Amino acid sequence: MASDRSTPPDIHVAFGTPMLIRPHAGSAALIQALAAHILDLRAADQETKPVSRSGIGGWRTGDDFLDGAAPVLGELRALVSGAVQEVLGMADAGAIEGRITRLYGWANLNRVGDYNTIHSHPTSQWSGVYYAAIGGAAPGRPLSGVIEFQDPRGAPQAQPFPGFDFAKKLRLVPEDGLILVFPSWLLHMVHPFHGAGDRISIAFNSTYV
Repeated sequence: MASDRSTPPDIHVAFGTPMLIRPHAGSAALIQALAAHILDLRAADQETKPVSRSGIGGWRTGDDFLDGAAPVLGELRALVSGAVQEVLGMADAGAIEGRITRLYGWANLNRVGDYNTIHSHPTSQWSGVYYAAIGGAAPGRPLSGVIEFQDPRGAPQAQPFPGFDFAKKLRLVPEDGLILVFPSWLLHMVHPFHGAGDRISIAFNSTYV
Protein backbone atom coordinates (compact mmCIF):
# COMPACT_ATOMS: atom_id res chain seq x y z
CA MET A 1 0.00 0.00 0.00
CA ALA A 2 1.44 3.36 -1.03
CA SER A 3 2.04 5.95 1.66
CA ASP A 4 0.02 9.14 1.68
CA ARG A 5 2.59 11.78 0.80
CA SER A 6 0.00 14.54 1.10
CA THR A 7 0.04 14.25 4.89
CA PRO A 8 2.49 16.78 6.34
CA PRO A 9 5.27 15.28 8.46
CA ASP A 10 5.26 15.58 12.21
CA ILE A 11 8.51 17.44 12.87
CA HIS A 12 9.04 18.67 16.39
CA VAL A 13 11.85 19.66 18.72
CA ALA A 14 12.84 16.72 20.91
CA PHE A 15 14.70 16.56 24.21
CA GLY A 16 13.79 20.06 25.37
CA THR A 17 15.10 21.39 28.71
CA PRO A 18 12.63 23.54 30.67
CA MET A 19 13.91 26.90 31.88
CA LEU A 20 12.25 29.96 33.32
CA ILE A 21 13.71 33.21 31.97
CA ARG A 22 11.90 36.23 33.35
CA PRO A 23 13.16 39.82 33.15
CA HIS A 24 11.85 42.58 35.40
CA ALA A 25 10.97 40.20 38.24
CA GLY A 26 10.46 42.03 41.51
CA SER A 27 10.07 45.73 42.12
CA ALA A 28 12.76 48.37 41.73
CA ALA A 29 12.61 48.87 45.49
CA LEU A 30 13.33 45.15 46.07
CA ILE A 31 16.28 45.18 43.69
CA GLN A 32 17.80 48.28 45.27
CA ALA A 33 17.26 47.01 48.83
CA LEU A 34 18.85 43.65 48.00
CA ALA A 35 21.91 45.26 46.46
CA ALA A 36 22.34 47.56 49.46
CA HIS A 37 21.91 44.68 51.93
CA ILE A 38 24.49 42.53 50.17
CA LEU A 39 26.98 45.40 49.97
CA ASP A 40 26.55 45.94 53.71
CA LEU A 41 27.24 42.24 54.34
CA ARG A 42 30.35 42.43 52.19
CA ALA A 43 31.61 45.51 54.02
CA ALA A 44 31.20 43.73 57.35
CA ASP A 45 32.97 40.55 56.20
CA GLN A 46 36.74 40.76 56.57
CA GLU A 47 37.38 37.22 55.37
CA THR A 48 38.99 36.82 51.96
CA LYS A 49 37.55 34.05 49.77
CA PRO A 50 39.59 34.01 46.53
CA VAL A 51 38.12 30.69 45.35
CA SER A 52 34.68 29.45 46.36
CA ARG A 53 33.30 26.33 44.70
CA SER A 54 32.96 27.35 41.05
CA GLY A 55 33.75 31.01 41.75
CA ILE A 56 37.15 32.36 40.78
CA GLY A 57 37.60 35.64 42.58
CA GLY A 58 34.59 37.50 43.86
CA TRP A 59 32.86 37.15 47.20
CA ARG A 60 29.87 35.15 48.41
CA THR A 61 27.82 34.69 51.54
CA GLY A 62 27.07 31.37 53.18
CA ASP A 63 24.28 29.10 51.98
CA ASP A 64 21.98 30.49 54.66
CA PHE A 65 21.57 33.90 53.00
CA LEU A 66 17.84 33.43 52.31
CA ASP A 67 17.26 32.61 55.98
CA GLY A 68 18.41 36.04 57.13
CA ALA A 69 16.16 38.30 59.18
CA ALA A 70 16.32 41.37 56.93
CA PRO A 71 12.78 42.27 55.75
CA VAL A 72 13.87 42.36 52.10
CA LEU A 73 14.74 38.65 52.26
CA GLY A 74 11.14 37.65 52.94
CA GLU A 75 10.10 39.25 49.65
CA LEU A 76 13.01 37.61 47.87
CA ARG A 77 12.11 34.16 49.25
CA ALA A 78 8.55 34.57 48.00
CA LEU A 79 9.78 35.63 44.57
CA VAL A 80 12.19 32.71 44.26
CA SER A 81 9.68 30.16 45.57
CA GLY A 82 7.05 31.42 43.14
CA ALA A 83 9.44 31.10 40.20
CA VAL A 84 10.30 27.50 41.11
CA GLN A 85 6.60 26.65 41.52
CA GLU A 86 5.91 28.11 38.08
CA VAL A 87 8.43 25.76 36.49
CA LEU A 88 6.94 22.82 38.41
CA GLY A 89 3.63 23.75 36.83
CA MET A 90 5.03 22.44 33.54
CA ALA A 91 5.10 18.89 34.90
CA ASP A 92 2.63 16.25 33.72
CA ALA A 93 -0.81 16.72 35.24
CA GLY A 94 -1.10 14.95 38.59
CA ALA A 95 2.57 14.01 38.70
CA ILE A 96 3.53 16.37 41.53
CA GLU A 97 1.94 15.86 44.91
CA GLY A 98 4.72 16.86 47.27
CA ARG A 99 6.16 20.21 48.23
CA ILE A 100 9.42 22.12 48.30
CA THR A 101 11.30 20.68 51.27
CA ARG A 102 14.43 22.80 50.97
CA LEU A 103 15.10 26.20 49.46
CA TYR A 104 18.39 27.93 50.14
CA GLY A 105 20.62 30.45 48.45
CA TRP A 106 23.71 32.61 48.65
CA ALA A 107 24.62 36.07 47.43
CA ASN A 108 27.51 36.71 45.04
CA LEU A 109 29.47 39.89 44.43
CA ASN A 110 31.76 39.99 41.40
CA ARG A 111 34.10 42.69 40.21
CA VAL A 112 36.59 43.00 37.35
CA GLY A 113 38.07 39.62 36.40
CA ASP A 114 35.77 37.49 38.56
CA TYR A 115 33.99 34.53 36.97
CA ASN A 116 32.53 31.05 37.53
CA THR A 117 33.90 27.88 35.99
CA ILE A 118 31.54 25.40 34.38
CA HIS A 119 29.55 23.46 36.97
CA SER A 120 26.21 22.03 38.00
CA HIS A 121 24.39 21.78 41.35
CA PRO A 122 24.28 18.03 42.01
CA THR A 123 22.67 18.12 45.47
CA SER A 124 19.40 19.74 44.36
CA GLN A 125 16.72 19.42 41.68
CA TRP A 126 16.05 22.99 40.53
CA SER A 127 18.48 25.90 40.68
CA GLY A 128 18.45 29.51 39.64
CA VAL A 129 19.83 32.99 39.90
CA TYR A 130 18.39 36.45 40.51
CA TYR A 131 20.27 39.61 39.55
CA ALA A 132 20.18 42.60 41.90
CA ALA A 133 22.87 44.70 40.18
CA ILE A 134 24.75 44.19 36.94
CA GLY A 135 27.39 46.89 37.20
CA GLY A 136 28.66 48.97 34.31
CA ALA A 137 29.03 48.05 30.67
CA ALA A 138 32.26 46.66 29.22
CA PRO A 139 32.72 48.07 25.70
CA GLY A 140 34.36 45.62 23.34
CA ARG A 141 33.69 42.66 25.62
CA PRO A 142 30.31 41.20 24.64
CA LEU A 143 30.72 38.18 26.93
CA SER A 144 31.47 40.21 30.06
CA GLY A 145 29.57 38.57 32.93
CA VAL A 146 27.38 36.57 30.55
CA ILE A 147 25.90 33.37 31.97
CA GLU A 148 26.25 30.44 29.58
CA PHE A 149 24.37 27.13 29.54
CA GLN A 150 25.73 24.17 27.61
CA ASP A 151 23.73 21.56 25.75
CA PRO A 152 23.74 18.46 28.01
CA ARG A 153 23.83 16.19 24.94
CA GLY A 154 27.38 15.37 23.92
CA ALA A 155 26.81 13.84 20.47
CA PRO A 156 25.51 16.93 18.57
CA GLN A 157 28.89 18.60 18.80
CA ALA A 158 30.54 15.68 16.97
CA GLN A 159 28.48 15.91 13.77
CA PRO A 160 27.82 19.52 12.66
CA PHE A 161 25.42 20.13 9.80
CA PRO A 162 24.89 23.36 7.79
CA GLY A 163 21.84 25.31 8.90
CA PHE A 164 21.38 23.37 12.14
CA ASP A 165 23.40 24.75 15.03
CA PHE A 166 23.05 21.65 17.20
CA ALA A 167 25.94 22.62 19.45
CA LYS A 168 24.78 26.20 20.07
CA LYS A 169 25.30 27.48 23.61
CA LEU A 170 22.58 29.42 25.41
CA ARG A 171 24.07 32.74 26.48
CA LEU A 172 22.05 35.22 28.51
CA VAL A 173 23.05 38.80 29.27
CA PRO A 174 22.15 39.61 32.89
CA GLU A 175 20.02 42.62 33.74
CA ASP A 176 18.65 44.01 36.98
CA GLY A 177 15.63 41.95 38.05
CA LEU A 178 16.27 38.98 35.76
CA ILE A 179 15.44 35.61 37.35
CA LEU A 180 16.37 32.22 35.91
CA VAL A 181 15.27 28.75 37.02
CA PHE A 182 16.74 25.61 35.45
CA PRO A 183 17.34 21.92 36.22
CA SER A 184 20.23 21.65 38.66
CA TRP A 185 22.08 19.17 36.44
CA LEU A 186 22.34 21.66 33.57
CA LEU A 187 25.98 22.69 33.11
CA HIS A 188 26.56 26.43 33.21
CA MET A 189 29.30 29.01 33.71
CA VAL A 190 29.77 32.77 33.99
CA HIS A 191 32.25 34.57 31.77
CA PRO A 192 34.71 36.98 33.43
CA PHE A 193 33.15 40.29 34.39
CA HIS A 194 34.92 43.35 32.98
CA GLY A 195 32.45 46.13 33.75
CA ALA A 196 32.82 48.88 36.31
CA GLY A 197 31.21 48.58 39.72
CA ASP A 198 29.56 45.53 41.25
CA ARG A 199 27.81 42.55 39.70
CA ILE A 200 25.46 41.28 42.43
CA SER A 201 23.39 38.12 42.17
CA ILE A 202 21.62 35.59 44.37
CA ALA A 203 21.97 31.93 43.44
CA PHE A 204 19.55 29.36 44.86
CA ASN A 205 18.81 25.64 45.01
CA SER A 206 15.59 23.80 45.76
CA THR A 207 14.54 20.24 46.45
CA TYR A 208 11.00 19.00 45.90
CA VAL A 209 9.49 15.73 47.19
